[in-house]
Amino acid sequence: MNNRSGSHRDTGTHPALEQTAHRPWPLPQGRWAWRQSWRDLLFAHWPVDAAAVQSLLPPGLAVDEFDGATWLGIVPFRMAGVMRRPLPDLPWVSAFPELNVRVYVTAGGRPGVWFLSLDATNALAVGAARLLFHLPYYRAAMSVVAEGEGVGYRCERKGRGGAGGQGSRGAGESGVPLPVGEVRRGAGESVPLPVGEVRRGVRAAFSAHYRPTSPVYAAAPGTLEHFLTERYCLYAQAGDGALWRTEVHHWPWPLQRAEAMIGVNTISAAGGLAVNGPPALLHFARRIDVVVWSPQRVMWL
Repeated sequence: MNNRSGSHRDTGTHPALEQTAHRPWPLPQGRWAWRQSWRDLLFAHWPVDAAAVQSLLPPGLAVDEFDGATWLGIVPFRMAGVMRRPLPDLPWVSAFPELNVRVYVTAGGRPGVWFLSLDATNALAVGAARLLFHLPYYRAAMSVVAEGEGVGYRCERKGRGGAGGQGSRGAGESGVPLPVGEVRRGAGESVPLPVGEVRRGVRAAFSAHYRPTSPVYAAAPGTLEHFLTERYCLYAQAGDGALWRTEVHHWPWPLQRAEAMIGVNTISAAGGLAVNGPPALLHFARRIDVVVWSPQRVMWL
């Protein structure tokens, strides 16, 4: 289902480009600039209030909805093979854990992702992503432990990087942890906290044990899981107010249904949007290989 590239050399092409027909728009012009591999990944999703999401977005971006609802995703995984083209992988640089908090947006007819926060252990990656991609990355203490077919995951943000997301629009570190031992299989109900109902001073943290529970499959177009996962660009706001779009490409996601036991979940409120209760949807992906183009300015704000 997914591409398995064993090479870390630039050969002018990338296995991710062997399938392109599933893209919602053509590949970008020009050469891709970065490569990376996303592994042992969990998509945990909660429905959230669209007005609350819109309040966190800059002008030029609109909330993207499916059947009248929008969603927040918490995505723990580990990075591998991260490097600028055409350089080889480098020890201590090309592989590290990462955790993203994301919402779903659209601009100019191209649906994409807006990150409320991104946590990583790698100081170089954090600095480079902030500088080159204008993304709200934070340093964190993290661990990823294989547990048979599953994963034990822990993230705790360092320092005072919990307040706000892109554009400093967030509300501060807060959130409501799930009870240890709470297990949901992707069909549970979630209730977003009202905007402003947050507790300052709570650390930005996430911990979970998760595993796949089904064979691999591709999400069908027109379904909610396709809407949430098949996204081929991300948006970010630079310090000067400009809105940027970064295009990515990969094969269709090799999804599996999943279950998760979430111990602590205070990470999304640090970006300004708290969620309460277990996730309504859970999906797992073992690996997907990705190419990334350099960001392009969408508009000045």
